[in-house]
Amino acid sequence: MVLNGTNRYIPLVLILTYHGAGITPDKLPSLVEHNPVLASEVLLMMAGTSSMGDFLDTLVAMPMSLHSMEVVNRLTISAQVASLRP
Repeated sequence: MVLNGTNRYIPLVLILTYHGAGITPDKLPSLVEHNPVLASEVLLMMAGTSSMGDFLDTLVAMPMSLHSMEVVNRLTISAQVASLRP
């Protein structure tokens, strides 16, 4: 595991997935539908990067599904928890 800038430990597999697999906005819908937990973690890792807006635009444009709602829910919960930190 690795500690990132938000003081969250990230499993090494997430880092390898994000950096090694070349996650791009056009690959996000498939990742969301096949592994929403991983998609959520990848998006959280990208928070504050210049490409985050493209990924969020892609997420919003996706057809609504249980998995896409799960990703949005996880992002929302993470944002709420982050706002409570001192």
